[in-house]
Amino acid sequence: MDGLQLIQKIAKNNNIKFNNILMDAPYKLEVAEEIINLVNKYDLLYNNGILVLEYSTDKLKDNYNNLTLIKSKKYNDKYVNIYHKVID
Repeated sequence: MDGLQLIQKIAKNNNIKFNNILMDAPYKLEVAEEIINLVNKYDLLYNNGILVLEYSTDKLKDNYNNLTLIKSKKYNDKYVNIYHKVID
């Protein structure tokens, strides 16, 4: 089961939320933005939750709705972004 399938399966039980989500997306599929959008759509993170995403595409945006980039690091041809969820 890949990350997208897992998110959709978890989303069916809308009472599930996480403090932290670590996603190592399939590099060749370039689904990093889709994963971020699904995490937002299904509200899978608690307020102040952290999403860590490893990917290989070009730079992702700094903000996705209530997810704000707090750290980004490049390792050879891979990237790791850390997003923080904040609801005012």
